[in-house]
Amino acid sequence: MSEPKAIQAYLDTVAAQIHWKRARAIIIPELAQHLEDQRDAFAAEGCEHPAQLAVEEMGDPVPVGMELDRLHRPKAQWGLLSLTILFALLGTMLWVWLTNEFAHPSVLYRTLIALFLGGGALLLGYFFDCTYLGRHGRRIYALALGISLLVLFTSPIINGVSYYTRYVILGYPVIYALWLYSWRRKGWAGMIRPWRSCCLDMTVRPF
Repeated sequence: MSEPKAIQAYLDTVAAQIHWKRARAIIIPELAQHLEDQRDAFAAEGCEHPAQLAVEEMGDPVPVGMELDRLHRPKAQWGLLSLTILFALLGTMLWVWLTNEFAHPSVLYRTLIALFLGGGALLLGYFFDCTYLGRHGRRIYALALGISLLVLFTSPIINGVSYYTRYVILGYPVIYALWLYSWRRKGWAGMIRPWRSCCLDMTVRPF
């Protein structure tokens, strides 16, 4: 990458992680000024490729942007959340009333459980720090494999198929995407030999 484009490419990647436009308009110019100052300092020292050195010193732009996004996240919109949950509750009650499901308590209970789980998922997705998933993609992948094996051997077999395993498989695309994301900028060698660096570190570490 050419020197003039190195800083701009870094800023574009960081900006892509910051969802709040108002925060982005403040953060990116300040970050650009910092990178340019660092570039000029490296150039004054006679270093080659000062812009590239400046962005490398700053670190991976994706985690940097995600952390800035977390720190500058806007306040929770409790009114909008409450209105969304209220509409979901009213929709559920309307569906039960129109379909006359009050006569079937088991269906009513399942509907209420689904509403509770859906509302919980909504709140979790709204407040959960998604940067955690990006930082621990490999651990989540290993945990998902362990859960899959546990479900595979403990789930009842219906029509020759492990009943609950099919629900676990629904999460595989996201889990696999997190695993791939955890190996970003490491190349194919890093994906094929994930524990190589760990093993080398253990062999050279003094006791």
